[in-house]
Amino acid sequence: MTDEIRRALCKHNKDNPSLTQKQLQEWVSQATISNTVKRSLEYLSLAPERCDLCDAIHPVIQ
Repeated sequence: MTDEIRRALCKHNKDNPSLTQKQLQEWVSQATISNTVKRSLEYLSLAPERCDLCDAIHPVIQ
């Protein structure tokens, strides 16, 4: 999880104190996907040898 996502999680938790950890987990998964898609042009423009960076930033969720 990146610091950007951690910060967003803390803000979301502060703004929505009644959410459970399960709900926060679901929100983080959605936010991670959203951020990845939003930055897809950046990731797609990386040279193939840099794809390990993509995995480090946004690991595949199974």
